[in-house]
Amino acid sequence: MRMSRVALTLAALIGAAGGSIAQQFTDPFNYGAGTSVPGYTEERGDWTVSGTTLVQDSALTFQEVTNDSITDNDCCIEVVATHTATTLCYSGVIARHSGSGGTAGFFQLKVQDSFGPYDGFDSIFLYFHDIHGYETLVPFTATSLTAFKQARIRMQVVEQASSVLVEAFVDWDMDGRWDYSRSAATTFGLGATGKVGAAGFGDGVIDDLNYFNGALFLVSQPVVGTAIQIDGRLGRGETYVAACSFGNAGVSIGGGRSIPLSLDALTFASLNVPQVFSNFTGTTAQTNGAFSLTINAPNAAALKGVRIFASAVSLNGSAVSEIAPDLHITLQ
Repeated sequence: MRMSRVALTLAALIGAAGGSIAQQFTDPFNYGAGTSVPGYTEERGDWTVSGTTLVQDSALTFQEVTNDSITDNDCCIEVVATHTATTLCYSGVIARHSGSGGTAGFFQLKVQDSFGPYDGFDSIFLYFHDIHGYETLVPFTATSLTAFKQARIRMQVVEQASSVLVEAFVDWDMDGRWDYSRSAATTFGLGATGKVGAAGFGDGVIDDLNYFNGALFLVSQPVVGTAIQIDGRLGRGETYVAACSFGNAGVSIGGGRSIPLSLDALTFASLNVPQVFSNFTGTTAQTNGAFSLTINAPNAAALKGVRIFASAVSLNGSAVSEIAPDLHITLQ
């Protein structure tokens, strides 16, 4: 059976499980303490490294830092942001950064402390920035939030036919579940390619940067008894393999990379039961790396509330070339 061969191939690729967060590239910022960030360009602001974290400039000024080795369009970037300020501040991630200084173009997701007593992040913003300044993609949300000191934040950017899909996720209690998720379709940044990195204003600490060079997103609501459509982007014109699991501990594939799934019964079911997990292997579009999956969810009330994860990789020959992030799916 073709699916069985694919399952064996994927099992051979992923080897033994390891790592706490899965990614194409990760940076815990474990550099020697200093006033420069190895491998990064300080686009604005004076960033430093503590020895274990990336530290923002305490000045109340806009700050961006970008990774020198990564340029992408369809991708996902996440960090852990920690609040350390006693005044207005924010910490965030950026993608598709191009240009320089105050006129650079980029997408930005940030958590911000907007109001006194300045005891934690109380706002979330999703922006596009260019020569004209900041354009809000998702409205201000401070009034609904209780201040939090630390959060994992993720932004995914995906080029579509005539717009860019930008998705924002925030886990503000660090329990592994997204407490906040929003998306926006915009024509800002359409066709742009650029660097990924972090952003800040005032005091703050950034850690555990994770970058995925693929993308995966829900097209339809994950309702039991329906066909749940998932679309994605991976290497162009390459074989892709997708899978699901009940966890996302990360499965090492060597070279510091891992696939954001756990090896469990659902993993192997998703590779071997095409009646439920349809199009979980195939070839991505040559033009943009697009592909589409379907989960034909059984109509069982017991499945409501069950959380699963999905991811996918593309193969260049027998090697994994691109990795999609872990898509969190809670069945309804």
